[in-house]
Amino acid sequence: MGSMNQNSASGSSTESKAPAKSSVLRNALKMSFGTTLSRVLGLVREQLFAALFTKDITDAWVQAWRIPNLFRRILGEGSLSVNFLPIFVEQKQRSVEDAKSFAAGFFTLLFVFLTVFTTLGVLFSEQLVRILVATSYEQNLLKFERTVYFAQIMFGFIFMMSLFALFMAILNAFEEFFWPAVAPTFFNIAMIVSTLLPANLLPVSGETLAWGVLVGGVLQVAVLLPRLKALGFWPRFSLRVDWGPCRRVFYNMGPGLLGTGLMQMTVLVNSNFVSSLPEGSPSYIAWADRLLELPLSL
Repeated sequence: MGSMNQNSASGSSTESKAPAKSSVLRNALKMSFGTTLSRVLGLVREQLFAALFTKDITDAWVQAWRIPNLFRRILGEGSLSVNFLPIFVEQKQRSVEDAKSFAAGFFTLLFVFLTVFTTLGVLFSEQLVRILVATSYEQNLLKFERTVYFAQIMFGFIFMMSLFALFMAILNAFEEFFWPAVAPTFFNIAMIVSTLLPANLLPVSGETLAWGVLVGGVLQVAVLLPRLKALGFWPRFSLRVDWGPCRRVFYNMGPGLLGTGLMQMTVLVNSNFVSSLPEGSPSYIAWADRLLELPLSL
């Protein structure tokens, strides 16, 4: 009898491991598909960008893009989702209501912070661009003003990507991986459309590219909303903030923000240096970097 019980227990253990392995494999394939599709579309986007616009426009866009992209790596990808997820899972294990209350309170705090941060970023875009570019770049007034204008438009991308990081963490806690992985595809589609629009559609040449970033960010976030709603975690504001878990998230984010921020200092140095080189240099180096990252990301 003992042997039969042991065999039965062993059989059930093996059976339980099989679905778990299958689930991991499915989720991995879903994420791989989304990432691959996004990167391929990103390559198409860059090819169109390089082919259809003059280098003074692409240089301005590349330099302006470094600002929201830098903060995206620090806030969104670098620390927010990684530190929010485990604490959210703890609340979810206690009860779904605790998780909803925590998510609503944290969303409210994050929304207020991002509103203030984005407003300041738009107001001080000129000062931020001056840090990124060399004196010789500033002396080309048309190019410099275009870069500042693009940066003002695109700064809202940080707002959207920080929300995306939060929503992605919530979905991942429920083992929802496909839509967070495929969502950047919609950003690249918006960017491809923006490159194909008529050059004279807006007053400033290349302005469609800047608005494409903002629209793409909105689409990337919007794609996740139906799944959040289906899970009962539609974003909502709440004045009842659960300060204990929220403080833990912000406290844990500190080292990550510091480490990622120091690492991104090289971006500032490189950007300033390359802007002192002949026209087209910022664009060429950005595209070379994109080609280098493509096989790594895949």
